[in-house]
Amino acid sequence: MSKMPEEHVRVVIVGAGPAGIGTAIGLAKQRVTPVLLLDRLDTPGGIPAKYPATPGGVRTYASWAHGRVMFGQQFVNRLLGRLAQADVELRLESSVIELDAERKKLSVVDPQRGKHLVSADAIVLATGAREETSVERGWIAGCRTGHLPQTMHILELLARRRRLPWDQPVVAGSDLIAYAAAAKLKNSGAQSVRMIDTSDKPKTSLLARWYFLRDPQR
Repeated sequence: MSKMPEEHVRVVIVGAGPAGIGTAIGLAKQRVTPVLLLDRLDTPGGIPAKYPATPGGVRTYASWAHGRVMFGQQFVNRLLGRLAQADVELRLESSVIELDAERKKLSVVDPQRGKHLVSADAIVLATGAREETSVERGWIAGCRTGHLPQTMHILELLARRRRLPWDQPVVAGSDLIAYAAAAKLKNSGAQSVRMIDTSDKPKTSLLARWYFLRDPQR
C-alpha cells in the first residue's frame, strides 16, 4: 500500500469563517509562513456569507470603524480583500476527518488531493464554537433530528429553496446569533417566529434586541 501524501506547514487553521480568516491575516502580519486555511464548504466566510446584500435583507454585522451596519456578505468581502493580500493558502472543499492532537496532524480529504495528511507546528480550530447545539445547551438529550437544524443549515436551505418549509418556526436561544436567525426567518416569509430559552432573561443586549425587532415587517 502506498504511503499517504503528507505536507508540513507552520500553522494550519480549520474553518474559513471570520475567526479563521482573521487569524490567518494576523499570522501573516507577523510574517508567520506558511499558513494553510481549510474549510469544508465551497465558499469562505462561514455564517456571515449566508447573509447576502438583497432588497429587504437583514444587516447583521457592525463596522465600528465605518460607523455602519452591513450585510454579512459585505463584511466577509472586506475580510477576503485583506486575506488576498496576505501570504496564506486557502483551500476550500477540504474536510478534516481526523485530528491527531499529540502529533499535530490532520487527515484531510478534498477533491483535488484525495485523502492526505497535513502536519503543522500549530493547529488552530475555528469551526463555529459561537453556536451551541440544543444538546450542548443541555436542553434535549439524544440525537438532533431533521426538524432541529442549526443556523448554517437554515441559511443554506433558504439559499437553495428561496422559501421556508415552516410557517411558525421556533428559535432555541436568545443570544445574538439567535436574534439574527429569527430576523432572517421572519424576513424570509415566516408568519411568526417564537424564541425560547432556559434563561430568565435574554442573553443579548437591549440595543441588539431593539435593532432586530425595530422593523415591524420583521
